[in-house]
This record gives sequence, structure tokens and C-alpha cells, in this order.
Amino acid sequence: MLKQELFSRGVDEKHIITRKYTSEDYGKSFSSNKMYEELKSFIVDNNKYYFLLDENI
Repeated sequence: MLKQELFSRGVDEKHIITRKYTSEDYGKSFSSNKMYEELKSFIVDNNKYYFLLDENI
């Protein structure tokens, strides 16, 4: 629902990052530092980004 609202406001799809973090997908070796590095890799310009994160760890 939030993603659709951002689209309706004209936010570029490339600036809406959706990630799901579950223990089944990443396991115990996944850390906050790894998460940070992964999310940071999506930022490729100086525009505003929206991160929609789902966690179930």
C-alpha cells in the first residue's frame, strides 16, 4: 500500500527499495553490517530513496 502511494506521488520505481529479511533467507551469519552494506549498494545518486523493509527474524 505504501509503495503504491509513493508511485502515485511520482517517486521513481528505482528509488523505492523493497527488501524482506527473514532468518530462513539469511541465516544466523547475517549481520546488521551486512544489511547496511546491501542497502547502501542501492543508492546510486543523490536523490531521496525509500526503503520498505520487512523483517521476520
